[in-house]
Amino acid sequence: LERAGYSVAFSGKGWAPGSVEKSGRKRNPAGHAVRDLAALLRDRSAGQPFCYWFGSTNPHVPWTEGADVKASLDLQRIRVPAHLPDRPEVREDIRSYYAEVQAFDRQCGAIVDQLRASGEIDNTILVMTSDNGWQMPRGLANCYDLGVRIPMAIRWPAAFKAGRTRDDFVSIADLMPTFLEAAGLKMPAEVTAKSL
Repeated sequence: LERAGYSVAFSGKGWAPGSVEKSGRKRNPAGHAVRDLAALLRDRSAGQPFCYWFGSTNPHVPWTEGADVKASLDLQRIRVPAHLPDRPEVREDIRSYYAEVQAFDRQCGAIVDQLRASGEIDNTILVMTSDNGWQMPRGLANCYDLGVRIPMAIRWPAAFKAGRTRDDFVSIADLMPTFLEAAGLKMPAEVTAKSL
């Protein structure tokens, strides 16, 4: 995308957990680091297309975010998955996870607000997803549903009708060919992922 004239940048966690230095790259493949989307939008050339990657660390252990909402989440109303013991410490971990999910939601809301303020909201493919399942047993790094069934929402008014739900099996790797196709760029022969 950058070679095609896009301004490409990221904030938070870009390409990870890879090592930029060990890979022989001069910088993070997610682009140049910016403070936030507003900085990218402000610093790009007028009308220049952009690709922005926001890599939140929420939700992620250690649970450090969301203390402001954590107290409002009733431990007794939390549903504990059947494979976990229904114990106060398990409920507390789940509550901490939910609090960080809400912190992530606020971060995403700020990005949407920045897109609206810039007038780019309807001219942007907006993808919200996770990179893995939650960090509980049968979650992260496991092939159980809690490890592989992650949320993905795509908003692109020019191409997708709002409110659709799909149950197709997709991979985050499918985003790359999706973005290249949307930009009208040629697909490299070695790409095995499929455009959404």
